[in-house]
Amino acid sequence: MTGPPDLPAPDGGQLPTGPSAAERPRLQPPGVDVWHVGLDVDAETVDRVADLLDRHERQRANRIRDALAARRYVVAHGATRSILGRYLDLSPDAVDWSAGRHGKPTFDGTWSHWQWSLSRSGGHALLAVRLTEPVGVDIEAVGDHTPAVALAIRFLHESEAAAVAAKSDPGEARQLYHRLLSRKEACVKCSGGRLLDGLRIRVLSPGSVTGTGPTATDRWQLQDLPAPPGFVATLATVGKAIDRLRLFEWQWHQPQREAQDEGTAQGPDRDPTRGWVGVQSVERDGNTVYARFTPSDMPVLTFAPPHRAAAIHAAVRTLNAHGRSHLGGHLEVKWSPPGSAPRTSAASEYLAAARAVETALRQRPSNTDR
Repeated sequence: MTGPPDLPAPDGGQLPTGPSAAERPRLQPPGVDVWHVGLDVDAETVDRVADLLDRHERQRANRIRDALAARRYVVAHGATRSILGRYLDLSPDAVDWSAGRHGKPTFDGTWSHWQWSLSRSGGHALLAVRLTEPVGVDIEAVGDHTPAVALAIRFLHESEAAAVAAKSDPGEARQLYHRLLSRKEACVKCSGGRLLDGLRIRVLSPGSVTGTGPTATDRWQLQDLPAPPGFVATLATVGKAIDRLRLFEWQWHQPQREAQDEGTAQGPDRDPTRGWVGVQSVERDGNTVYARFTPSDMPVLTFAPPHRAAAIHAAVRTLNAHGRSHLGGHLEVKWSPPGSAPRTSAASEYLAAARAVETALRQRPSNTDR
């Protein structure tokens, strides 16, 4: 199946969709893509995902004595292989990378310009993917009993320690302490360093950050990310500011019996590691769009966006491009602007809806495809 078509905007203009479909990977990120992966899945999925790992990953998983931690490692690395494989148009077990001095993963050869970063904590993982510039991501659990003030005084810059100590609520102090650690960890992961070298980086506020000591020549852009309850997360990038941040939710394909009940295609042509996603796009002006399309045999589109005509137009054109005009589905497009009133363009909503439909059709083909 070919990549997303270059769809015209509703006003007749051309949206800036980059290289042609034949020249780009299926999910080339327009800025940075961050995937959240839930690691606590059923045993059947763990067994299936384990087949995607290489020999070294399997050996490492076998060395982890805690059974839950081992399963989470397997799922995190299996999801990483599946997601990266979709960008590079490779099968998950064909994805290969090497590690730098402090463990930063890199591709060799053809894919060496692609940048990515993986972070795990508890039952959650984040994978950040960027096309050319370094990227670092971190997710961290907020400990229920962390001695935040004492640790901040010992390890952090004095201004950061003072900010933690100023919190009258112990829970807020722990939240801030782990938030600061997450920002520092994202910085050093972006540059391929060690947390020990980055503890003195001043990260009291996100945005532009300058290194100190061993990292004095480094510069980062920090952005706090949404995280599950009880966790904090941060993204660090270098180079020019990213125009777009897309947040994806990875979900493993449903078991075969349930898929047959819903009428989805099965057999060797189906990749069981490909899930379906909702697409969330954060624009530089602060607006956020969430777009999701679930195909079905019902010729129905449901939606609630400010620019309904644009979203429907995009969905129909994308369906037609796949020879699926006879199919409908459920389309959701929602905006969360920084102010009280939506300030969004029809073109942005059009593109978000088109991408959501394209992603859904590629990942969950129906048995009525022609």
